[in-house]
Amino acid sequence: MGRKGKGSKATLDKLNQKLDDLLATRNVLKARLYEVDRNIALTRLKQVEVTANSSMPCPIRTLPGELIADILETCHSTLSEKNKFYFPVHVSLVSKQWRSLVQSTSSLWATIRASPAHLNRLVNYLQYSGAQPLDITFIGKCAHGELRITTALGMLVSKIKQWRRLHIYTDGGRVFGMMIPQLLDAPAHRLEIFSVSLLGDGMYTQGRYAFHMDALRLHTVHLSKSPIDCRKSAFFRGLRVLRLEGPVADGLPPLSSTDLQAVLAASPQLRELAVELPIRPPQLTDPPLATIELPALRSLEVSCRSPDQRIPNANTVFWVLFAPSLEVFTLTRLGSQSWTAFLRSLFVEPQPRYARVRDLKLNSVRIHGDITGYGHREGENGRIGVRFIDSFPSLKHLQCRDTDVTRIVRTLSYHLECGQCSWPELEGLTVDKCDFSALLTFVRLRAQCQKPLSLVQLPIVYRQLRDTSVEAIEEYTRVKYYRLEDDQEEYDYSFGSGDD
Repeated sequence: MGRKGKGSKATLDKLNQKLDDLLATRNVLKARLYEVDRNIALTRLKQVEVTANSSMPCPIRTLPGELIADILETCHSTLSEKNKFYFPVHVSLVSKQWRSLVQSTSSLWATIRASPAHLNRLVNYLQYSGAQPLDITFIGKCAHGELRITTALGMLVSKIKQWRRLHIYTDGGRVFGMMIPQLLDAPAHRLEIFSVSLLGDGMYTQGRYAFHMDALRLHTVHLSKSPIDCRKSAFFRGLRVLRLEGPVADGLPPLSSTDLQAVLAASPQLRELAVELPIRPPQLTDPPLATIELPALRSLEVSCRSPDQRIPNANTVFWVLFAPSLEVFTLTRLGSQSWTAFLRSLFVEPQPRYARVRDLKLNSVRIHGDITGYGHREGENGRIGVRFIDSFPSLKHLQCRDTDVTRIVRTLSYHLECGQCSWPELEGLTVDKCDFSALLTFVRLRAQCQKPLSLVQLPIVYRQLRDTSVEAIEEYTRVKYYRLEDDQEEYDYSFGSGDD
């Protein structure tokens, strides 16, 4: 009997334990069930909200189509030329409504990058652009084939009266030769900007072309390694902006000084001029060169393709031009020979030629001492000489890129020490190469003579190095630091080199 009682108690304990476990499991499941019910309720509530919102139109869909078109046109106007071209295609992918809206907004299709490789795309752009003035970049390569090139040109010429800008890129004279018959004397009455450039390392083998277009509004021309004969072409009239970058070893001789004289004589109201050396001297059969006066010229840039290139008669372009109203003067990639030619030109009357220049920009220029005659340099005294300094009496800003400005600041400091303040209106100085102890001396002397500089701009690397001379400069003037990669001067021609 005792054994039976003990067994019954053990069994009872096991049952009680099992019951407790089941109750605990039930409580856990009840808690989970409560959480599930709560999630179901929240999900149903969210479902109701979404259902209600889905019945409401998207906020931008409530705007009138005309207002959306205005917004798109505003966005389009802020883009680069290349992005303007792709903008309507990308925006058309938003919705069917927007596609219809974009296709009916002709101004969004007025920037065209035409390539013979994409004729169907060109058809769409010309169709949707309607009667809008067209900004066209034509990229023609020999590999496209004559049929495609002439077909693309024919499509563009069908709207020639709407051309506003025309940029032509070719990889050889053969392509340009295909274009001449369709563009010669073409009635491009709206054309304002025209440029021709050679792609890559192509060569012209057919010689130069006489070229003319009936473009009364044309005011800007840019020719870069172009096969156009400048002397025989009759569209260099009444220009305001002209950039001439002549070929050197691309199958054509450089621009001649006689050609340059003929072109400039046709545009006496020119305001901006850029010329790339070398300029060939006149031939024996050419008339003698005379000084060309450009009374309206405000900006002049003279550059050389390579600083190490030998320039025959390089001073021609310096002394043949006289611009009494010149305000911005830029010299780019001048080697020792070209710089010497420039200094020699400072002795030629009338002088000073650059009396009204306010901004002088020296980019990759190899500066050396003054020239006292046409045969030799002045003794190396670490300065540049008075002829250069006296040629710019109204200078306000000196900007030097990849150019050692030490000789200039030493000369200016020497004048200050002698009681003479050269360049009294100088306000700003931008340098990236210089003996900073010499620069500090100049800045300090200017401050002491009550003619302090307003601003000195230096590459940001000098702030990171914390050079003592640079820190001392900050005591006499405001110093602004810039990144070299952010300080690239750009021209608004929107040139490209791909088919895209």
